Amino acid sequence: MAIATASRDSHAAREAAATETVRRRDEDRQLNLVETLIAAVEMHNLSGRRDLPSDLRSDVYDATTKIGLRPPRGLWRVSTSSRLHEALLEWQGALLDAFRAHRIEYDDRFDERLRTSASPRRAA
Repeated sequence: MAIATASRDSHAAREAAATETVRRRDEDRQLNLVETLIAAVEMHNLSGRRDLPSDLRSDVYDATTKIGLRPPRGLWRVSTSSRLHEALLEWQGALLDAFRAHRIEYDDRFDERLRTSASPRRAA
């Protein structure tokens, strides 16, 4: 009976590990998608233009359908690439908080000067 129990426990542990691996890969994919958008906006900003090209907006919209956490409320109201950058950083922070729970313990996750009403606040 002990061998059968050990075999079941081993099988359950392998299934749990596989499930965890899939979950982490999906989280990493979502984080990488936001990071790619941030990099694209940064490259656009480095070009000296502050407009918001339609292809960049389209990429952001596509990302919202692939990421499980809703973007910040103000994302669709931004009119410049610098504001889009700020909104994407806020979204990235929220994703990191959701996916890496230990991060919530850090007091300096957000720049106080840039905190918006949608930014999570740590309870005192």
